[in-house]
Amino acid sequence: MILHSVFFYPLMYMFFGAVILIFFLLMHLWFRTIQLRMNPLKWILFAGWFLLLCLLVAGSATLYGENEKNAALFFLGFFGTIMLVLGIGLLRYLKTK
Repeated sequence: MILHSVFFYPLMYMFFGAVILIFFLLMHLWFRTIQLRMNPLKWILFAGWFLLLCLLVAGSATLYGENEKNAALFFLGFFGTIMLVLGIGLLRYLKTK
């Protein structure tokens, strides 16, 4: 298959890296727009939450790709709820001065 060639495989990861970079740049602009003061600790916590969100999507997509649809939905529902609670808590912490 052409998408699994030596040329396209690194391009896919460069594309993913560019998307993540654009995401963080847009989040920086959004934080400035709503006047959130971000220090390095807040950025580290936000990046950690984003990493966990990426792992949540990757894990559920992997389970779904392995024809484990029930496990994928359970994984997404259980850990997605935890990520939602953590995201709300993180947003409340980010709004503190």
